[in-house]
Order: sequence, then C-alpha cells, then structure tokens
Amino acid sequence: MRTTKKYSMSFTTAGLLRKETIIVALLYLELQDWSRIHQRVMIENCLQLKTANSRRRIFSEIKARLKCLEVAEMKILCFSSSQDIDIVLWLALCRRYQFIGNFAREVLREKFITLQRHIDFSDYALFVEREAVFHPEILELRDSTCKRLRQMLFQFMRNCGMLSRENMILPVIFSPAVDALFAGRSQAEIQYFPVIQKTGAK
Repeated sequence: MRTTKKYSMSFTTAGLLRKETIIVALLYLELQDWSRIHQRVMIENCLQLKTANSRRRIFSEIKARLKCLEVAEMKILCFSSSQDIDIVLWLALCRRYQFIGNFAREVLREKFITLQRHIDFSDYALFVEREAVFHPEILELRDSTCKRLRQMLFQFMRNCGMLSRENMILPVIFSPAVDALFAGRSQAEIQYFPVIQKTGAK
C-alpha cells in the first residue's frame, strides 16, 4: 500500500560521497557511538573539508544514510569490492529516500526486467507525474529544484554502476557476500536493483 508520508528530498545537498561514507562507516565500526564519531569528524577533520559548516552538513547526511544500514552491510561497505560498495551505497540511498527507492523499483528495475534497457528524462517525468498523485508536495517544488533532483538521481545511478553515460541500464551482479545479505529475509529490496531475481526468492 502506498504511503502518503512526505518525501525527504535532501539528497540534493551532496553526491554519492563514496570515500567519505567509508571513512565514517569505519569510525562507526570502531566506536559505535555517533556522538564520539561526530566529535572525531569535527575536531580531526577526517573528511578533509574546509569549513566546520561543511563538515557538519556532510557528516549529517552520511550519518542519516549509514543509520539505514546494518553492521553486516557496513562491513561490506568498508571491506569489499568496488561493486559491492556501490550496491550498499545504493541500498542506503533507497532506504533513506523513499523517492529514490520508488524510482528504483518502478522505473529502473521494471524497465530492466521487461527488457527496456534505456532510461531517459521522459521516464523520470512520468514517474514524477504519478508520484505527485500521492505526494502533492512535489508540485510545490521549483523547476530548478526538480531539475537538480533529476540530475542527482541519474548521477547516483551512474556512480553506482547501474546506468551508462548513454542512460543504458547496466545489470548488477551480486557477489556471494551481497547474496548472503538477502538470504533468509524478504526479497523486496532486491527490487532496488537491475538484477535477475533468483527462482524461489520471496
């Protein structure tokens, strides 16, 4: 059933933040205390940002994404291959931002499994039009904000290895470590990815 809770659209404030997210995830695995991690980031400038405001803003965004992950997922983020890292980063984005998660399920994966391997701006526009029925707050956004949302979403998909520069969908291959994450749990989140779902998955 579709929720009517307002979308959070703050993903326009930062990019994928791959390197920075791994740094903070490593700190979490070491300290498991967000207040201590925040202190380290602010005092030691672990993220190598010029101002205190930028450190605070970027840390807040990374923290919100990482809090959507389990410890096992953070370990993959910190210690696995580049593709596994991208998969976990995308998973965090989809969990953190329902707008991204719904687009992943309803456009990215749907087009993939129906052998329509190209996504363009018209697909995005149609998705937004459908979402506005349940989320009228979308209609209140400025045109410049809407363009920025689209730009960031397509950039995320490219940076996570799921979309080419020509906007062709790139299949994702789950490693044994990633497969293990989904084993024994609901398979709904696999629908965030352009991947062939295994026979018998729930």
